[in-house]
Amino acid sequence: MAFLLRGQHTEGLYALTEFTLAPPPAHGPPVHIHNAEDELTYVLEGELEFVLGERTEEGSVGSFFLVPKGTPHTLRNLGPGAARILVVLTHPGFEGYWKEASRLLEASGGEPDPEQMRALQERHDMDARGQVQRFSEQD
Repeated sequence: MAFLLRGQHTEGLYALTEFTLAPPPAHGPPVHIHNAEDELTYVLEGELEFVLGERTEEGSVGSFFLVPKGTPHTLRNLGPGAARILVVLTHPGFEGYWKEASRLLEASGGEPDPEQMRALQERHDMDARGQVQRFSEQD
């Protein structure tokens, strides 16, 4: 991931982050809810599946998906190669979750402690319904 714009660059209005998503069998994030941020995802490269509430849609280059705060959602790369997306979050601050989750992933060798991940989600006002990001390919 690359933090392109943080809140201090946008007068506290939004944050912009670019992600590269590994191809299958890599997992996407668990279904989750942002209680404080609206999210906009724009597809730069690849084919993705988005689950937004009760509906599922596919998106390719140029597609975008608006996720109002409080909406359960997830996404996954359909492959065959890597996918790249831009994510805009308003208000900014959630990028701190990704930064800390990356540190936990690195420190654990790929499988962060589920309780640490749940505590991190709680600190960032995210509800993943008790699930945590899975990082191994054995799942």
